Amino acid sequence: MAGKNKRDEIMDATMRLVSETGLPALSTRKVAARANVSDGLMYRYFKSKDELLYACYQSIQKEIAALIDGKHENMPVEYMDRPIDKKNLIKIAYIHWLKYFKFLIDSDYKTLFYIEFRTSPYIRCILDDEEKLDALYFDRFGVIISVMIKSIKLDKDAIGFIWTYIMDMSCVFARKIIVGDLPKSESYYRMIWTFMSEGLAGVLDRAE
Repeated sequence: MAGKNKRDEIMDATMRLVSETGLPALSTRKVAARANVSDGLMYRYFKSKDELLYACYQSIQKEIAALIDGKHENMPVEYMDRPIDKKNLIKIAYIHWLKYFKFLIDSDYKTLFYIEFRTSPYIRCILDDEEKLDALYFDRFGVIISVMIKSIKLDKDAIGFIWTYIMDMSCVFARKIIVGDLPKSESYYRMIWTFMSEGLAGVLDRAE
C-alpha cells in the first residue's frame, strides 16, 4: 500500500477483505487491523461502515465512468467514418465493452468487492436516496449507449434496462474469470460478448 494516504489504505483494505471473506463478515475492526490503523483513526475518515462501503463503491464507479466516458478515444479510424448500421454498431459496442470487461478482470479484488456491494442490501439504500442516483448512472453511458440511442428509439426505462444488463452480465462473467472458473483469453471474451449481444436465440440461429 506504499504511496497511498490513510483514507485510500482503509478503502483498499476494505475491498480486499470483502473480496476474500464476503460482505457479511466485514467489520470496521477487521478493516482497521488490515489497514494497520486504530479504530479511532478509522472514524476520523469514515463515520460509519455504510459510509466506508459507499466510498469504496463510488471510487470504482468513478474509474468505470472515466473509462467508458472517453467516447471515441482510441476508436479505430475505420469505424469512425462509416454510417451507423447494425453491423457497425455491434463492432463499436464490442470495442468499448471489451475495454470495460478487461478493466473488471484486471481490477480483480476491486471487482469482487464491486459485485458483492451491487448485490447486497447496501445498494438498496443508495437507490432509495434520490440525491445519490447520479453516482450510479453516469452522465454519459459512453459510445455503447449513445450510438444505440442514435440508431434506435429507446425510452428512459429501456436504456436503464440495457445498461443494467450490460453491467450485471459482465460482472457475472468477470467474476468467473477472476476466481478461475473460466479461462482468461480473448477468445472467451469474444464468446461472452456474442452471448450477451445476440442472446441464446441468436447464437442458436447462427448454428443452424
